[in-house]
Amino acid sequence: RSELEKHTERMARESGEEWTLGDVCQHYNVSAPTVRRWEREGGLPKRTGRHWLKADVLRYRRERANQ
Repeated sequence: RSELEKHTERMARESGEEWTLGDVCQHYNVSAPTVRRWEREGGLPKRTGRHWLKADVLRYRRERANQ
């Protein structure tokens, strides 16, 4: 993992920032149906209510990419 990734995840964890569907789409430059498919197929962590915790999304996607 790069230092930037570590720093970004740490800051997200400390802030408790939440992401909407639109935030996830924008970050990964994908459409809403793609994010919904990732969610259905286990490519995203469970939502916290209607949102995801940013730190959880970043960590989950990184861990899946390294498998």
